[in-house]
Amino acid sequence: MPRSFMFLLAAGMLTVTAPAASAKSKCTVPDEPAWHSCLTARHAALSTGTVRLTRATPTLVIRLQERCPARLRKRTVVLRTRAGDRIASERVIGSCRRGIARYRVNLRPEIDVERGTVVRSYWTGIDDAKVAPRVTIGD
Repeated sequence: MPRSFMFLLAAGMLTVTAPAASAKSKCTVPDEPAWHSCLTARHAALSTGTVRLTRATPTLVIRLQERCPARLRKRTVVLRTRAGDRIASERVIGSCRRGIARYRVNLRPEIDVERGTVVRSYWTGIDDAKVAPRVTIGD
């Protein structure tokens, strides 16, 4: 067999067997008209015993009762510590398809926090005060 064919065959096998490097965690869609909120975070350990919160990705998924509106309203997401200190906030433009509205944003606060700090995400227009998703940084 020609060398070029063997190289392509080997490259194809590597492509098939390699795991997806950018696999995203999915925020599940509710079965009936409702909402579901998720939060993921990344951090880096520092030599001082603290950790740096490098990225947080809050996601909000809403199953609508009817089809998608012509225009979704913007929502604001706020990241806060358990003590209520504001870490970051941003207005988010959502997308809607087949009656499912999705809001997602990558926040990059780049702040240093104590190991074990709990971070929560809160969305405007959603009564999530008691069920807001949380992530413990540094565990």
